[in-house]
Amino acid sequence: MLVLVLVLWLLRWLLFRLEFGAGLIKLRGDPCWRNPACLHYHHETQPLPGPLSWFFHHLPGPVHRVEVAANHVAQLVVPFALFTPQAPSPG
Repeated sequence: MLVLVLVLWLLRWLLFRLEFGAGLIKLRGDPCWRNPACLHYHHETQPLPGPLSWFFHHLPGPVHRVEVAANHVAQLVVPFALFTPQAPSPG
């Protein structure tokens, strides 16, 4: 049981480091990510565009600003929830 708990905490730590690190490198690395319109450029130049890339690239500017803000929240705030108490699964 102790080993299982330790493994779960280590997996949470790994996931936290991956997500939080990706968010930090966006802010510290490319100045584009400090600009709320960065996703306009990102959708245009991503290395493996998907079938919806053209659509997302042509979304209005305010939508791109919301996308950038949501990305920063998802990668810099939400990972801390990995360390909050988790409800046990039923059964």
